[in-house]
Amino acid sequence: MLGRLQATLKLVREFPEFKSAKKLIDLGGGHGLFGIGFAQENPQMEVVIFDQPGVAEIASDYIERYGVGDRVKAMSGDYTKDDIGSGYDIAFEACSFGGKADQARSFYENVARSLNDGGLFISQTFTIDDDRRAPLRNLVWDLKEEISKDGHMHLKTNSEILRVLKEAGLEGETVIDMSPDLSMPMRLVVARKRG
Repeated sequence: MLGRLQATLKLVREFPEFKSAKKLIDLGGGHGLFGIGFAQENPQMEVVIFDQPGVAEIASDYIERYGVGDRVKAMSGDYTKDDIGSGYDIAFEACSFGGKADQARSFYENVARSLNDGGLFISQTFTIDDDRRAPLRNLVWDLKEEISKDGHMHLKTNSEILRVLKEAGLEGETVIDMSPDLSMPMRLVVARKRG
C-alpha cells in the first residue's frame, strides 16, 4: 500500500484510546489490512472489518492468511443504513465513503450510534484547507467531480467536515496532515462521541 498502511498505523497506535481499546470497526475495510494491522498492534482488541457483500469475503481471505481469525471478523452490509453493531471504542474509515452529503450524514450518525461514549471516529480522507487554497491535488479532484456531476459529495474544508460530524453527534478533535509521509495530501480527521 505504498506506505499508507504503515503511516496510518504509526499515527493511530499513538492515541491513548487505541492502547486501551477493546473493540474497533474498520468501515469500508476492503481487503482488511488496516483492521488486521490494528489487531496486530493491540493484541487485546477485537476488530470487525465491515464492507459490502462480496468485498467482505476478500477480507476473510486475508484474515485467514494472517492468522487473526480469533479476533478479527468480516461483516457485510451498507454502512449508511445497516446495523453495524455497537460497543466500539474506535471506528475507523479510510477513503471508503464516496456518496452524497445526505448519505454522509446518515453514515456519520450510524458511526455515532455504534460508538461507546468517549469512543473515537478516525477518518482517513481528503479535505481542503479552510482558506480553500490548498492542497492543489484535492482542489483539482474536487473541480473534476463538480464538472462530471457524478453525484459524489464535494470535498469539505477541515472546518466543514468537523461541523458535519458535530451535527451527527461526533465532536471533532483534530485534523492530522499525513502529506509528509505520503505521496498524496491525505488527512486523519479525528472526532469523539460525547457521552
